[in-house]
Amino acid sequence: MTKVFGYTFILFVVLFPFATASYSQVPTVGTTSTYNGTATTHSWSQVVNTGEDYLTACGVYNSGTTTVSSVEFNTSEAMTVTTVTQGGTTIWFAYLSRPTVTTANIEVTLSASQNITAGGMTLNGANDGAPDVTQTASGLSNDPQISVTTTNANSIIVDCVGYNANAGFTADGIGQTLQYSAAFSFSLEIGSSTKNMASTGTFLMDWTIGSGAKDWGAIAFAIPEPQASGNSRRIWK
Repeated sequence: MTKVFGYTFILFVVLFPFATASYSQVPTVGTTSTYNGTATTHSWSQVVNTGEDYLTACGVYNSGTTTVSSVEFNTSEAMTVTTVTQGGTTIWFAYLSRPTVTTANIEVTLSASQNITAGGMTLNGANDGAPDVTQTASGLSNDPQISVTTTNANSIIVDCVGYNANAGFTADGIGQTLQYSAAFSFSLEIGSSTKNMASTGTFLMDWTIGSGAKDWGAIAFAIPEPQASGNSRRIWK
């Protein structure tokens, strides 16, 4: 309350408080890439655009004794690798949180020269750090499957399936979307698919190989939206 020229005025101050708005959507797919080659060190170009904050890469080769020495992006950004081997066929799957926004190479170094087929994919709106869940599976059949249980709502399941032939295959799970596939001659094929999970639960990533039983391996990550309070945004309410 204050007086001006003998009149009394009551002043009302309206405060506009900050409100915290969290991300509330499943991470989305950004850009993809594919590759085929024969070498010890393999590299191919991958685009990471602004807003694409997670990078995955996967591949397949035939040799039970050859190992993956390293997977890197942009020369020095090391990617964390998981592998599974079935009947001499090795599948590897790698991730990198918060890659540099640029166009650069994914580089895979093996312990010996091998034919490989591989690919890469970015995500938008993913949590910082390791996936919530990493799951592996393998078998000898024409129907690769891998079951993943998410631990956070608004997660995306990303899987990689590879096998020792090129017979064509499809991603058959309900709501499962093939994001890329690549093949090396008649000896190798790789594919990566996604499934959006708005709530927690278990989902079977299901594939069908086009012709007969093959040695296959599958690896899947469950990657949620940002979880830490530091990933929230402050907006005017």
